[in-house]
Amino acid sequence: MQTLKICLLTDCYPPSIGGIEHHVYGLASQLGRLGHNVDIVTHRPVAPVTVQQVTGLGPPEPPANVVVHRLKGFVARIHGADPIIDPRIISEVQNLLEAKDCDIVHGHSFGSILVLGGLWAARRLGVPTLITKHSMTLRPAWPLFVNSILLEAEMRIAKKWVDGVIAVSEGAAQELAAIDLPTHIIPGGVDCEHWHPDPVARKGVRSSLGYQEDDIVVGYISRLVRSKGAMSLPKVAARIVRLLPDVRFLVIGDGPIRSQLEHQVEELGLKTVVTMLGSTPWRETPHYLNAMDIFVFPSYIEAFGLALLEAMACGIASVARINAGAREIITDGETGYLIASDEELFQKLLKLAQDEGLRNKIGVNARFSVQERYNWQVLTDRTVEAYREAIG
Repeated sequence: MQTLKICLLTDCYPPSIGGIEHHVYGLASQLGRLGHNVDIVTHRPVAPVTVQQVTGLGPPEPPANVVVHRLKGFVARIHGADPIIDPRIISEVQNLLEAKDCDIVHGHSFGSILVLGGLWAARRLGVPTLITKHSMTLRPAWPLFVNSILLEAEMRIAKKWVDGVIAVSEGAAQELAAIDLPTHIIPGGVDCEHWHPDPVARKGVRSSLGYQEDDIVVGYISRLVRSKGAMSLPKVAARIVRLLPDVRFLVIGDGPIRSQLEHQVEELGLKTVVTMLGSTPWRETPHYLNAMDIFVFPSYIEAFGLALLEAMACGIASVARINAGAREIITDGETGYLIASDEELFQKLLKLAQDEGLRNKIGVNARFSVQERYNWQVLTDRTVEAYREAIG
């Protein structure tokens, strides 16, 4: 079948760490392996994540037919994200698209000058376009008029500048159900060779962190922003360790609420129980996941939840707050637990911490589910079908 010339537009790409970053990297790499020519248009790396490039601990280089273009310009640091906000990039993207003569331009997320400028330029050039909706727009914590304005803006952009929408979950797709455009529900994927159970890594990481063999480690990996639910952990941890003194909590990630989280940990006398590591390099993340016995994903608003999927691929039993993404990933009681409150979070963590056999059973089921439903080979084939439909 004819190979395609594909342009991916994104603010989110390694060495930055996050769900969209992993998604775009995984999709581009698999497209390259299939023989397609891929140009990724993003911005320059920003501190402090550039240490991954220096140390070689970021993701492996994609295939040779995947080329990364890093635009210059001012990059902001907003609530853990790093969008480029320099309007001069619009002409740069247009010049790049004119030179590349792409078959399809695929933007990732609506809230990006880089993505919107690229879609606008592609429209002027007559190149078919798609956009992936990675996030939920409607937030219960926001005023109704704010939600309405943001959703209306997304629908206007979609109607005017794209030929189709890819949504990472049914919940994300439903937010744009009113627009008359082809909509494909294609979730993010996982490379199950990279994310897998690893007893050797488990032993090494636990030893390096000072955990005893019988310690039960509850882990969290995400950006430290309020919507991700990390502030639920200290009080739940305090209740757990009063009943089970051999439980430990491992928090991996960084962000604007880190100092508040650390203050609460100290205030509750949990400094010997809760380890906060900050961000970890991409290649080391599976090692830290394998050090965990239980993965906790208390995010309030999540269109998908790639960190949850990665933990499941490593065979870890998970507890996740019910949101659009987790609801579609987890079969409650079989591949993990879904909870609606901090009290339920406490109860499910306690149940798993007390039952090693249950943890192992759920972990095995979770790994099998990810292999069957979320491997990048199948998901990339579906994405290429969406490309061909838009081109046709």
